[in-house]
Amino acid sequence: MRHPQTLRSARWLAAGVSLIEALVAMAVLAFGILGVVGMQSTMRTGADISRQRSEAVRIAQEELEELRNYSVLRASEAASGQLAFDGIVADAADVAASNTNTTFRRETLVPAPTASDAMASVRQVRVIVTWADRSASASNQRVELSSAIAGLPAEMSALHALRTDRSALRQAYGRNAAIPRVATDNGDGTSTFSPPGLAGVTWVFNNATGLITQVCSPSCTSAERWLLSGFVAFATGSAPTSLEAEIPTDAVVSLSMRVRVTQPVSTPNQDCATQAVGSDRLAYYCAVPTQTLSGQRLWSGRVEFGTLALSSTLADNTASNYKVCRYTRDGANLSPSVPADIPTGQTVNDYNSRHPYTYYRVNGPLQNKNFLVISAGYNGLVNVCPPEDTATPIESNTWPHQPIT
Repeated sequence: MRHPQTLRSARWLAAGVSLIEALVAMAVLAFGILGVVGMQSTMRTGADISRQRSEAVRIAQEELEELRNYSVLRASEAASGQLAFDGIVADAADVAASNTNTTFRRETLVPAPTASDAMASVRQVRVIVTWADRSASASNQRVELSSAIAGLPAEMSALHALRTDRSALRQAYGRNAAIPRVATDNGDGTSTFSPPGLAGVTWVFNNATGLITQVCSPSCTSAERWLLSGFVAFATGSAPTSLEAEIPTDAVVSLSMRVRVTQPVSTPNQDCATQAVGSDRLAYYCAVPTQTLSGQRLWSGRVEFGTLALSSTLADNTASNYKVCRYTRDGANLSPSVPADIPTGQTVNDYNSRHPYTYYRVNGPLQNKNFLVISAGYNGLVNVCPPEDTATPIESNTWPHQPIT
């Protein structure tokens, strides 16, 4: 048994241990609380910046969408409150947001294009939004969005939604796109079309290739013909401009069309069917006989206009006469007889696709080979085929087709 004095000494040595442990525990707790407070402060700052950044992105996106939502191409055509494509220019403004504790600065950068620029009809837009977070007195945060806005008429805006990783679009029934939409699908891989103005005549198409395989009048005979089709528009009220070439609105003038065939040789001229589409343009359809060479069905020739008071020379300024222009980027009236005559850098298919004066060895259907009829003169001045308008992507470049000298 221990002596009472020994027990008292042991109790004296243990005195104060509990107080030290409590102090250490409180210190640890204090450090923990400080860490939690710091973490909460960091989380609050992070949440604040995240909310501000989301608002900045919204402001930038809203600006881009407003610019994309232009109503007309030219500022002169814009009504009150409408944005024109020409009006997409550099801008800057302060933007206050109700759900954040800062003010945003929005800057829109739009480099001015030049007329010679291949991208003159596209605006390269950058929208930069800057702001100061709660830790700064000056702007220290930034969001930037960029986009390219094409100068297309508003009614063509849906073209942006078309997939580009798919094959060429086809019309109803999954048939070749060159077959006129109103043609009747026979359900056996062929379609029948009655060309307007050619009474009692029908053409039978192969749905897959677009080749005309039979001509019926009314009995059917085998034929191998390619369809040449397009539209004829009119700008005959005054001196034609690029804008009138883009959106012709003058009334239809009576005319006839034919294809003067040079291959196959000794083939008679082929009359084309025409039909008014609305009050300001004609649709035309020509079925051109082919010749099989090296396994391909080919034809060569040119389109001619008749029953129209045509000028005899390009210098004619008679207001009651007419000239015919064709829409094309090809800058010459060539009549190729051999492949060597095709312009440098072009293939036969390239040449034909550009709507030349003379088609050479066409080996498929051709669509949208369009013409513009203009008056020969206006107020004593000579009218010429309208040139290209580089401010828009719409094709307005035309070239003399008849006459050509």
